[in-house]
Amino acid sequence: MIKNFKEAVFYNYIDLPSMEEDRKIQMQKNKSKFIIWIVATVAICIIVSVIAIKKDAEVFVGFSFIIGFGLLVMKRNQMQGALKLKIKEKLLKNLVRSISPSITFDTYKVIDQKLYLRSELIKNSTTRIAKNFFKGEINNIRFDFFELKLWKTSYIRRKYQNDVIFDGPFFAVKFKRNFRGRTIVVPDKYESQLGEIGRAVQQLNTNRLKEKLMRIDNYEFEKHFAVYSNYESESRKLLQSNLCNLLIDEKNKSNGKVYFSCIGNKFYLGLYNYKEIFKINVNEEITENNLQKYYDEVVDYLNLVLLFYSTIEENMNN
Repeated sequence: MIKNFKEAVFYNYIDLPSMEEDRKIQMQKNKSKFIIWIVATVAICIIVSVIAIKKDAEVFVGFSFIIGFGLLVMKRNQMQGALKLKIKEKLLKNLVRSISPSITFDTYKVIDQKLYLRSELIKNSTTRIAKNFFKGEINNIRFDFFELKLWKTSYIRRKYQNDVIFDGPFFAVKFKRNFRGRTIVVPDKYESQLGEIGRAVQQLNTNRLKEKLMRIDNYEFEKHFAVYSNYESESRKLLQSNLCNLLIDEKNKSNGKVYFSCIGNKFYLGLYNYKEIFKINVNEEITENNLQKYYDEVVDYLNLVLLFYSTIEENMNN
């Protein structure tokens, strides 16, 4: 059972005053460091200007201050970004610990590509960034959950072009037994617009040569998704109306693309929605109200894991 925010505060799992005090200390340290940078940059610009004037090269005086100002802006943005990550990591680690001591959180972490490649959902990526990494167990269900961004690099008209092919939350959840074969659900690209011609194109998908395109008896689901499987009876057992409707609901809520697969002893879920999760304003005071927003966001994603798990479990037991 996941504790609600009020319980976490009441039982002192979350220490609001110390979190706000830590934020203020970090902000003050950042401010002091930046003042040192301002003083040092101005001093260097003055020295360069004096030398330039003595050498009759007054034109470099203006350039030195322009370059100095540009460097200060870059440094300020860099320091603000680093401060944001530091505060965010401390804050979310505290929140996660209050939900369950078995869950860990890291802002940035090098992940094994197999964690998402084994899903068979997103192929041909050349670059990746993973952040906001959660790992652990809730209600005896082991999971990995993180924010994933993938690019594909193409060479077109003598230029390299980077296209985003996935950007959003990604889940890898361990199920209690192995699934038979592979069930892969991806966004429909052609059939909803081109009908049977589009379906024929999807059947020729060179990325899905090991699986067969199958039809699900759910008109709304078929409008949005394409299903590939190499074990049709298992896939039909999985994709009963409750799971199909759950995937449709997630697509509508995220206003983006939804990916889902069951392979081996894990199911995978990707929500491609370009939405930055756990967006934190470091200049904002940490109060009970705004902290509850972050807490509820974490809990919403954990509840999503539990909802998909229980739905899959119900279908596999039928």
